[in-house]
Amino acid sequence: MCLLGEVDNKEMILNRYGNIVNEFWNDIPNHYNNVFLDEYIIMPNHIHGIIIIENNLVGTEQCSVPKETFIKNYGLISKIVKSFKESCVKTIRLQYQDFIFAFQRSFYDHIIRSEKSLNAIKQYIKENPLKWELNEDNPINWKS
Repeated sequence: MCLLGEVDNKEMILNRYGNIVNEFWNDIPNHYNNVFLDEYIIMPNHIHGIIIIENNLVGTEQCSVPKETFIKNYGLISKIVKSFKESCVKTIRLQYQDFIFAFQRSFYDHIIRSEKSLNAIKQYIKENPLKWELNEDNPINWKS
């Protein structure tokens, strides 16, 4: 459902819910150390955003890190997204008595490992409203 606004003339126009989502998205770095935001776009029914977790000791399965650091950072992106979604939903439900508003249960994440990949993802985010008419997330493109 397109609850966050609409694309008009290839530009995203946020509605009251979209403005709340935008406010809480921009507030994320105020709640976490070494967390920063990069390019993002709130679309009518989804969000694309780059969250930077600045830590030289982020581990992968191929690279071990000290146990304390791994435990401290494990699941941080999930905690950030969960808190963000909960804050948006609670505020919208409280302010507008809209108890149907919700985000989907999960989210897609991807570790950006190079400057080239970062630039491509930033470009994709910037161009998302320009390509909304063709976007698979646009309800007009859903097949019955």
